[in-house]
Order: sequence, then C-alpha cells, then structure tokens
Amino acid sequence: MEKLMPQVSFFKKYNIELEKFESTNISWADLEEIYRDYIIEIPFLEDSAIYFFNNIMKIADVHSVRYRVKDPEHVIEKIIRKRISTPDHIINIGNYKSELTDLIGVRALHLFKEQWRSIHEAIITQWDLKQNPEANYREGDPKEFKDEYEAFGCETKPHQFGYRSVHYIAKSKPGKTEYFAEIQVRTIFEEAWSEIDHTIRYPYDQNNIVYGQFLSILNRLAGSADEMGTYISFLKRYQTAKEISHIKDIEEKDAIIVELNAYVKKLNLKEKEAASITSSLDKLNRLSSLTDNSLLTTFGKALSTVSSDVFTSKFQNITGVENLIKGFEIASNYDRAASFDFRKSLILGGLDKEIANKVTTPLEIVAESKSKKK
Repeated sequence: MEKLMPQVSFFKKYNIELEKFESTNISWADLEEIYRDYIIEIPFLEDSAIYFFNNIMKIADVHSVRYRVKDPEHVIEKIIRKRISTPDHIINIGNYKSELTDLIGVRALHLFKEQWRSIHEAIITQWDLKQNPEANYREGDPKEFKDEYEAFGCETKPHQFGYRSVHYIAKSKPGKTEYFAEIQVRTIFEEAWSEIDHTIRYPYDQNNIVYGQFLSILNRLAGSADEMGTYISFLKRYQTAKEISHIKDIEEKDAIIVELNAYVKKLNLKEKEAASITSSLDKLNRLSSLTDNSLLTTFGKALSTVSSDVFTSKFQNITGVENLIKGFEIASNYDRAASFDFRKSLILGGLDKEIANKVTTPLEIVAESKSKKK
C-alpha cells in the first residue's frame, strides 16, 4: 500500500512550519493512519463522484461538469492547516470523512447568470444538504446580487479573492457510509478567471499584491462578460418574441384584407369605386409588408453611432433591464417617439449618460432615412 512521505519532506513540500504543527497536538502517526484509510476509501469516493457527475449532467441548464476526488496528500495538508487555524476542531480517523466535506468535488458550469436558479432548484430537490447553500460574491457587487441568493435560501459571504459561485454540500449514502460532495455552481466566465487566479496564487502567492491587482482587473472583466452574456440572452428572447408577434400581426392583417376584398366584391359598387377601394387595400398590404417591426435592428443602428471604445468602457454598468425594455418600447412607436424620453429611459436602464446622449434615436434615424429618400 502507498505510504505517506516522511514528515520532513512533507512539511518542506507544503510549506508547513514545524512549530505550528506541534501546537496542534496531532501526531504524525495519526496522520499516517488517516492517509492509509483514505487510500482504501478512494475507489468508493470515485463511484460516488461519478454518481453526482451523471445526475448533474442531466440538469437542463448545466453546460458542463467536472469532478475530482481529493488527493491523499492534500487531505493530510488540509487537516494540518485546519488544526493550526482552529486547534479545538478535532479531526481524526473516526470523523475526517464527515468533517472534510470536499473529499468529492463537483463543479457545474452554466452559460448565463440567471440559469443558476433552475440548477439550484434541481440540486435542492434531488439531494439532502448538510447545510444551507453558500453564495460567494465579490466586495462591491450590487446589492441585488446578494439579495437574490438570499431569497433562494442561500447564505451569502464575500470571498477573499472575489470568487463568485454557489456551494452546496450534498449527501450521498450508497451503502452504510455517508459521503459528502461539495458542488460548486458558477458561470463559464467565472470558471475561467478563477482557474487562472488559482493557478497564479496557489499555493504560496495568495498575498502577492502585484498579482492581486491584475487578477482583480480580470475578475471585473469576467463580471462584465457575464453581464453582456445575460443581456445578449435577453435580447435574443426579446427579438424572437417581437418577430413572432410581428408574423402573427401580418397574418391577421392579410386575413382581414382578404376578407375586405371579398366583401367589396359582394357590394353593389360602381366599378370605379370598387377599384379605388381595392387599390387602397393593396397599398395597405404593401405598406404593412415593408414596415420594419424589428425594433432591435433600429436600436442596434442607434448604438452603432457610439464609438466602440466608449461603448465597451461604459456598457458594463447597465443594471436595469426593465428600463431598457421601456426604452425599446418607446423607440418602437416612431410617430410618438421623443428623443428626450428615449435617452432618459436608456440612462434609467443603467446606460452611461455619455453614451445615451450620443445615441441617435430611432425617430431621428427614421427621419434621416425619409430625408434621403426625398
């Protein structure tokens, strides 16, 4: 059976001070016993990890899943560090499998921030949890971010390095032994930055100021990317709904025109009068088919009037979807749209004032288009 390396070598490898270790009152022999026991447990932990992996992959909004069983040396290191930080916290051969709740680690990734809700519901429905889920957030995140997690029963906690994720300690008992798995749920963008952060900082550069400053910038970029992803998802749903509604309106309009044409033919009208009405209906039909009801196309043209450098530096501050929708709806009524109301709605939605005041409104775009046609 594989043996734990000598104490001196282990302390050197994991940067553990002998004096601090001795203050824990845990013997090296006890740690060797835990190490041997854990080696035997690994195949069973692996089976349990695969069980979690397979079931989480079935959740609709999960994009991808990773899992791991904790390395034996890392188990010993964690026990030592826990005893150093909290000497009264006893971890021994009898309880280490329940005290170390991340022996099985599963990470579920999703594309858009709002998808965590359906994943959350699936996890709490399928498994019993050892404790309430814990949502990590970055200091400076909007209050709404924290409030939403608390509304779903999560404990919220600012993370030292700004990691954003939700952690669940799920129970599994395939036999007589109860195992725990730490399930982490986060977006793909958060996963990317946190992996880079972990690779750079771990294990002994966690307080490096220079690294910390650059990684903090990367953290904010990941957060902005998540926001952009959320808005793109919203815009797609909004545009699809508008297009479906437009198609339905066109179909209803066509049906009405057909009915009116049929009705005109039944009327006892003079040929000239009937021709005039039919001609008007044909014009109405052509006008309706030429009307561009794709509001987002117009809004896209409006945003294109803003320089790309200003747009990318300011758009990340948007937080009010409802006000953006209001702006879209104002813009859709070309005959009633007002530049002031349109720009005001964009600013209320969180769009930077500098951008909003430079945006050419849909009304102005339409007016310009008509002027060019003349």
